[in-house]
Amino acid sequence: MKLYLLVIVLGIGVAFAIIQNYQNKPKVGYVISEHLFEQFKGVSDAKHLLNIEVNKVQSKIDSLSYILGNLKALNDSLNTQGGDSLTQQKIAIQANKIIKHMELLASHGESLAKEKDLTYSTMVISQMNQYIKEYGKENEFDLILGTTNTGNVLYGDESIDLTNDLVRYINEQYEAE
Repeated sequence: MKLYLLVIVLGIGVAFAIIQNYQNKPKVGYVISEHLFEQFKGVSDAKHLLNIEVNKVQSKIDSLSYILGNLKALNDSLNTQGGDSLTQQKIAIQANKIIKHMELLASHGESLAKEKDLTYSTMVISQMNQYIKEYGKENEFDLILGTTNTGNVLYGDESIDLTNDLVRYINEQYEAE
């Protein structure tokens, strides 16, 4: 009888230790960061905003290019008709001014695109990080790791891959705003 009672007590103790160990085990998951970033709807919205900015500058360049084309056509017409050389010089001066202005616009457009891309990327990443933090708290995760192509996480069991769940979650949160 004592042996039977001892076995029961030991069994309860082992079960308690297993339950206690399970309860103290941290909840960990990982995310394929590149996939999460690509699938986040905020990224496509940021790209759209960037394209609007770039297209504004490109539209100005296109307008100047059209004017430049008209000036060249006028100059060619004057050449074939034996036109006034003073007028042709004025056209050439105006054409050069337009070309320089186009070059400045193109340079400004590149700088603006880089600046806006950095700004929008920073905003998107900050927003994603906030959503991931909320997801982690709501789902009681102790740690969520992000994988990269450079290998900071070399292996993760697919059962703790949160990528698809997080893509769904962050897009729902983004659309709710």
